[in-house]
Amino acid sequence: MRPNTAVNILQATGHHNQPVEVFKAILLDEDKELIRVVELARGNRDQVMLDPNMVLGSAKYWGALYVILSHNHPGESNPVPSQADLDVTKYARRYLRPYKVKVLDHIILGSDDYISITRDYPSRLRRFWAWLV
Repeated sequence: MRPNTAVNILQATGHHNQPVEVFKAILLDEDKELIRVVELARGNRDQVMLDPNMVLGSAKYWGALYVILSHNHPGESNPVPSQADLDVTKYARRYLRPYKVKVLDHIILGSDDYISITRDYPSRLRRFWAWLV
């Protein structure tokens, strides 16, 4: 699934208009077709904490083999990932790998734009992924 397709799905759920940070996951089947979008956590205006067990539990419950993580940055038109955003992406991918669930991307939605960490920050992730392969 392309980032713009994922963003369209997330925007249809109103994800980009939340007043607080909300973590969601797009769950995909073996053909990378949409199963459903699930809300994983709600935070405050500046942060949201993700428990990777919530991602794993949702993926296993719905039979997802692929996951696209997403959270919003309320009040920001052009979101920029923090180091914590990059770290949670790295950690979730590492955590889910033994369970045969693959994190395809982490999308951060602003009010006017979005960031795909896989597309827009591949070098920041590549250094981390290299030792996992």
